[in-house]
Amino acid sequence: MRVQRRLVAAAVAVGVAVSGVLFGPATPARAVPVPVGTSSTSGYNSVSPKFDTATCPAGEIVLSGGGTISGGAGHVVLSEVMPGLTTVSVMAYEATAYSGNWSLTAYAVCGPDDEDVVITWANGTGTPTAKSATAFCPAGKKLYGAGYKLPSSNGQVFPTAVRPDEALSKVTVLADAHGDITGDWSLIAYAVCAKPAAYMRLLTARSGPDPAASKTVTSDACPGGAHVHGVGAEIDGAPGDVVLAAMAPSTLSLTRSTAGAHAHGRVPADWAVTSYAICSS
Repeated sequence: MRVQRRLVAAAVAVGVAVSGVLFGPATPARAVPVPVGTSSTSGYNSVSPKFDTATCPAGEIVLSGGGTISGGAGHVVLSEVMPGLTTVSVMAYEATAYSGNWSLTAYAVCGPDDEDVVITWANGTGTPTAKSATAFCPAGKKLYGAGYKLPSSNGQVFPTAVRPDEALSKVTVLADAHGDITGDWSLIAYAVCAKPAAYMRLLTARSGPDPAASKTVTSDACPGGAHVHGVGAEIDGAPGDVVLAAMAPSTLSLTRSTAGAHAHGRVPADWAVTSYAICSS
């Protein structure tokens, strides 16, 4: 395998999350990835939790990933979008028992395996009910994709932000517990990083703030022939009361991103959802 696996973790100042590099290159290389999108969908039934994996074609490596839930009526939360070297794994749980059918789709955005991609991670810090984590790209690299994981949450913790920064140097993930969660849970943020492409830009699209039960928003198309290499999503308002149900490319043509969320029960306050698209060429 041309991309070297390694685990490097370092505890820094007190109060700062443990972070590190999950996968790193054997030698530096210039990366100008041309993306290819793949997807895989679970069965449409009432089984919970569900897990699925999207796999890159041979010779390609993960640049980003995403996931969507079809059905669920606000009872199902997207609790994991985890990038690996050549796969993206997603997981979803019913936050409360739901008798209807639903399915889960995993997306992988892939590019040439040019020994340039690294995946960094950071553990979350915070309280028993709210945590945040920020994964940074190494010097000289830019953010192409983002992901997260909520170990031991069992569908009782809702991700509220997977937010790339404008400089494409880091991703911040926020999560809030729903109701009176019992037991410990944790948060991990992932950043997929590589040397900058010739063109990189972050697009955002935001729904209107209101108490509607369900919202979906799609970004503008990446300009100038650029493609979506990474996605993110954010829910503003009603923390712990709205489930993230979609954070993915809108189609496998990789020109736009989509984010979607559903109220988990009645949400009296106004809330909005934002979709992030990292466009590169």
